[in-house]
Amino acid sequence: MIIEVEHMVKSFGTNEVLKDISFHVAEGEVVCIIGPSGSGKSTLLRCLNRLEEAQGGTVKVFGTDVRHTKDIDSFREQIGMVFQMFNLFPNYTVMDNITLAPVELKKMTKAEAEKRGMELLQMVGLADKRDAYPSQLSGGQKQRIAIARALEMNPKIMLFDEPTSALDPEMVGEVLGVMKQLAQQGMTMVIVTHEMGFAREVADRVIFMGDGVIIEEGKPKDLFEHPQNERTKKFLNSVLHPI
Repeated sequence: MIIEVEHMVKSFGTNEVLKDISFHVAEGEVVCIIGPSGSGKSTLLRCLNRLEEAQGGTVKVFGTDVRHTKDIDSFREQIGMVFQMFNLFPNYTVMDNITLAPVELKKMTKAEAEKRGMELLQMVGLADKRDAYPSQLSGGQKQRIAIARALEMNPKIMLFDEPTSALDPEMVGEVLGVMKQLAQQGMTMVIVTHEMGFAREVADRVIFMGDGVIIEEGKPKDLFEHPQNERTKKFLNSVLHPI
C-alpha cells in the first residue's frame, strides 16, 4: 500500500470535519472520492500532503507518517496536486509556470525542465501554448497546464481536488481525457470529483463520504449499481437522476 490512513480525525474549531477515517490506496490504483458538499472530501485530500494538519490517527504515505515527518518539502515533491482553481502564476508564461518548481528546487537545469515541460505540453495537447500567459487560456486549458505543472516534478502520486468543478461543461471532457491517460499509464491517483461517469469508468475503487465519515466503498460497478447503504442510494439517485 502506498497510502495508509488509520483513524484520521480533523476539526476546525468545534466543527469535526473528519471522524475516524481509515482507507488504503495501492500503488497504481485510482480511487475516486464522491459525496455531498461539506462531507469532508477536500479536507481528507489535503491531509494526505499536510496542506491541512490531521489531529489524530496515522497518515502514512510511502510508509512515512505524514503527521510527524520533519522534511515535509521533500515529501511533497513526490505528490502532485491539482486544485479547483488552477493556481497558475498570472505573470508567468505557461512554460515558466511548469518549470519554476524543479529549477528553483535545483532538481533540474532550466534546459532539462523545459525539455520535460514540452513533453508534458504535448501530452496534454497544448504544445502551442508554451509562451502564452494564463489570461490567454480557457479554463480547460488552464487546468491541463496545472496538471502538466504537477507532473513536471515526476510525482509518484497525483491528488485531484474537484479538478473540473470550476469549468464550463464543454471544457470538462478535455481535462478528464488527460486524467484517463494518466490512469492508463499506471499513475496512483486520489480524485475528489462530482463526475460520476468518470468515476464509474476510470476508478478502481470509489469511496462515498458523508458528514465526515466513509459511508461505503467498493468497485465502481458494485457501488453505482448495488449500493448497500441508504445514504449512498439517496445520493446517487439525486445526482444520477435529478428532477
